[in-house]
Amino acid sequence: MKRVLQVGRRRWPARPGQCPGSNRTGTPGPEDESAADAYSRLQSGWGAFTRIPCRPNLEATLGNAKSMTEDNGVAHGELNPAQAAMVAARFDGAALLTGPAGSGKSLVLLHRALHFLENDPRARVALATVSAVHARRLETAFAALAGGRPGFASRMTIGSWQELAEELHGYVGGRVPVMAPPDLVRDTAASALFDGGHVFDLDRMMAEWDQVIEAWRVRGEADYLCAPHPDGVAPLDISDRAALWPFIERIRSVLDGRMQMSPGDLFARMADYYADKADKPFDHVLIDESQDLSFIEARFAAAISPDGTDGLMLAGEESMRTMRPWIATEEAGIDLAGRLERLPDPLRLPATIQAFCDTLVVGRDGGSLPGRDGPLSFAAGEAIPGSLVSFAAARDGLAGRTAAIIWLTPEGRNCAREAMTLAGIEALGEPEEGRVAIMHANEVKGLEFDAVAVTGFARRMLEPGEGGKRDARAALQRRMAHLACTRTKDTLLVCLQG
Repeated sequence: MKRVLQVGRRRWPARPGQCPGSNRTGTPGPEDESAADAYSRLQSGWGAFTRIPCRPNLEATLGNAKSMTEDNGVAHGELNPAQAAMVAARFDGAALLTGPAGSGKSLVLLHRALHFLENDPRARVALATVSAVHARRLETAFAALAGGRPGFASRMTIGSWQELAEELHGYVGGRVPVMAPPDLVRDTAASALFDGGHVFDLDRMMAEWDQVIEAWRVRGEADYLCAPHPDGVAPLDISDRAALWPFIERIRSVLDGRMQMSPGDLFARMADYYADKADKPFDHVLIDESQDLSFIEARFAAAISPDGTDGLMLAGEESMRTMRPWIATEEAGIDLAGRLERLPDPLRLPATIQAFCDTLVVGRDGGSLPGRDGPLSFAAGEAIPGSLVSFAAARDGLAGRTAAIIWLTPEGRNCAREAMTLAGIEALGEPEEGRVAIMHANEVKGLEFDAVAVTGFARRMLEPGEGGKRDARAALQRRMAHLACTRTKDTLLVCLQG
């Protein structure tokens, strides 16, 4: 039976080597301390600084590295000259690495982490990315690169941005943070709108919460009225935001009453804690998919990174930004000072798929599209269900191959699920060799598949906007489609809907 730590009213598994109720490994602590007291200690800088150890599953992954032959989505073959140069490059401050899809940004970060560990026996390295799914792929790839070398796991931390913040919170404050479930926030918002008799769209309100309140750490109505707007949607006028503010305050009140933290709370708390500390938890911090960092997430990355040589490297590409509005890194405390590097186009995709994906970045006039052109094929109207059934049936059970149906809209998701039902195939929510996964475009960042089908792809995504608000929405839709289509290595099926 697992031991547990008591945190407020919620129970959490104890870390290996940590006593129940302890505030440090092996050190007795107050069993009945409330979450509020723990947070107060953290805010006041309680406790000696503790460097964060690696995630336990990385230890296990490294231990099994010798039996691995594949990396489940992150290539770890030989580096090309441009990639090798970036692995060994030295930067006298924060740096940004960009490059098109498949150029090897994640691969460079993995080899760069290994380079730091090999050349400094005391170096501690963190590699963080946008999602837990991608983080697990990076762990597997790093294990294959490290080859089970002893001592590396204890100095390497890999996780999503939120996982990294949660672990830092736990080791600094002695308590695992009590995070508010996403469904609680959405249900509270829906209840607040219903009780208030407001006709405001729930999805639009959640966009305000995620991309404005959380992303920019908005705490007061005056700041909210002049805050940046969510990406890809029509901006609200001041009167709409003023009417919405009481409902946002209700969400905050519910979370405070339950002593639960939102991700924005967590990032802000840890950024505040580390911002003025000279001693940082890591010697080198590597951030993948950095184009989707929010302001507060970027501020957190800056706060935990040491100043000076090779303290922080960001890797991302603007054409892949689909989750957050664009931010100026300087506002978050990341001064790139011209330290920008770009990897060349790898030309890894079949030529027809590459040409099609390129049009999504800049947009093009709508026109006729071919039914099939080698590895690239299209389906529309009544042909979509049959095409998806054939796509899934042909790839389910293929050993050593991965496939995904990536949806862009709720209609595309429903279409994918119906096709899997017709094919008699169980729909998976995560990649698995020999199976077909159904995932949203934002869930596949950093991943690759042998074959991809994209649903919910509207023809208007290929058309240039006509100015103003439509341009912003169309640009986001094209970036989302570009992200989905570039996840394939061999075959792409595009289902045109609407």
